[in-house]
Amino acid sequence: MQEMLLKTTLNKSRLAFTGSLSDGKNPRFIAINHVEVPCSAEQLKKNGKPTAVPFTILRPLSAGFGSAPYTQKQKNTRDPDAKPLSVLSYRKNDSGVAQPVMTMHSFQRVGIADKGPRSDISWKLEAGNTILLWLDEQRLKEDGGKGDPLLPAGVASIPPFSVCEISVAPKNEETARKGSSIKIITVRVATYSLYSLQSDLSHLSTSLADARTQQLTARDEQTPLARDLVVKDVPFWASVSKAAFIDDSEISDSVKLANWGDTLIPQIDIPVDVLMQYTNCPRVDWACALLETAIAASAVSVLVFCNDFWKGTGFKAIPIIDVSVLLAGLQPSGGILYDTAFRTDVDGVPHTLQMAIYPDPVSVQSGAPPACDDFALVGLHAELQAAHAIEFHLVNTVTRDTVPAVWRGYFNASPVKAPVAAVCSKRKRWAPMDE
Repeated sequence: MQEMLLKTTLNKSRLAFTGSLSDGKNPRFIAINHVEVPCSAEQLKKNGKPTAVPFTILRPLSAGFGSAPYTQKQKNTRDPDAKPLSVLSYRKNDSGVAQPVMTMHSFQRVGIADKGPRSDISWKLEAGNTILLWLDEQRLKEDGGKGDPLLPAGVASIPPFSVCEISVAPKNEETARKGSSIKIITVRVATYSLYSLQSDLSHLSTSLADARTQQLTARDEQTPLARDLVVKDVPFWASVSKAAFIDDSEISDSVKLANWGDTLIPQIDIPVDVLMQYTNCPRVDWACALLETAIAASAVSVLVFCNDFWKGTGFKAIPIIDVSVLLAGLQPSGGILYDTAFRTDVDGVPHTLQMAIYPDPVSVQSGAPPACDDFALVGLHAELQAAHAIEFHLVNTVTRDTVPAVWRGYFNASPVKAPVAAVCSKRKRWAPMDE
């Protein structure tokens, strides 16, 4: 049973995927937006000034052939001898892991046309680079008649911290010499979450100081990007300490993760909608229950964003639970029970996590589909074709007294549908889940 769950978990958390954007002349990237992306001219008109949306690149996805390969005599015929404006390659990072890198070139302007042969000015974009999408009412109005518009149609906005696929165009060499070389051309929300990108997160810095230093170095070494790269409000990816705890005493739009491992940043905010999405739980108390269980197993990492203008701590995070770690090392205790090696202190008293796994898959039709179909665990009140019921218990290592069902849910063994909104309520730490 354990081997089956782990095998399924690893398959689901490392989904193979292809980009949803069609191949085109511009290179494509997987990126995540820091703030909401308004998708209507009316919203931008209310702002009264251009809106800057930071996107952090998580992975270069595919190179484009650029505008240069067109011949002058036949506009729509590509010149086979022309050099492309972008090339996707791989290099070994400091850990020896192959990291995708996009090399891009500016182009020489031919007449009044905004296209021409590739120039010698080049730069690189890779995981961790944060670039800006500038939006205003006029740009969206001009963009509306295009066959491939900048923003997706039929949505009012793209929520913060959405995994997106973006295409980026180079600018001409005159502009590049002034320190601005790139422009985001299209944005589309991806059909997968950060759970499908965990290997790419390993390319990011593990502290805010290192992230800022890395991006400052990239900007200083690449003068064509001097005005394009953000170096202050940049994200980083870090593990969460077993000593961390969730402060949900005053839930509004976020819960706080305290004592999580970085002494310079004692607390970070986890937005409630993000918390429920990345735990597949329809209630915030159930989401907190799963998160504190995973913390006890050292199975949680966070992608942390910063902004001086955000309320609260000024730091917001996406929690990522490694199910392969959470389910590792299970020892059968008899029947459906499995002991684990995971220890946690509750009010100074040592406890152990115990798991109950029900081997027979069941159909669950009591609620909504999970938000992340590349995360195997799902809370109660779900909509699943086939799932294994799971419970975590908290066992006192001295008295063997048990707090039952501190988290209850399902191991998803079936494909699921799109997410819907959820309702939040408070949770008492390490209390049994109720319905």
